[in-house]
Amino acid sequence: MITLTERLDDYIAVRRSLGYDLSFAARVLRGFTRFADREGIDHITVDLFLRWKKGFGKADNNTWSARLGMVRVFAGWLQGHDARTEVPPLTNFIGAIIQAEQLGVSISKVLQVQSEQLRIERRQRAEEMAAKAPIKMLFPLVGCIFPSLFIVILGPAIILIVKNLKV
Repeated sequence: MITLTERLDDYIAVRRSLGYDLSFAARVLRGFTRFADREGIDHITVDLFLRWKKGFGKADNNTWSARLGMVRVFAGWLQGHDARTEVPPLTNFIGAIIQAEQLGVSISKVLQVQSEQLRIERRQRAEEMAAKAPIKMLFPLVGCIFPSLFIVILGPAIILIVKNLKV
């Protein structure tokens, strides 16, 4: 199992080779990946980010917006290596946090609602993919499996018919 810290080292090496200065982002992401490694998680999820935020301490919305952006970019890169990685949606989450702070609503409640909403969205995406699966299986079935099946089932009958017609 490759840890997120090892993946982060690869990510930083690639980004630096392209000329990016990641000194601040690397510190933030190292804190995030250390947290994930302590949790025993090897892929990024929205729930992981929310737990990290909850345990990180106080910071204003601009700071969390910047941190989320850094994690989003890393998650986007990591998604090419690990399909389980979720790229946290930016607009809904940040908007909900800002609105909660303006209205004086408990941040923990907002985080619970946001995580539940993300679970629902993930479940809906899975159901959508499951609904598309039969259509995607149709062409291989018709093109590959059915002809083979017809040959196996009808082949002996055709041979018998041909033999009987020759006689």
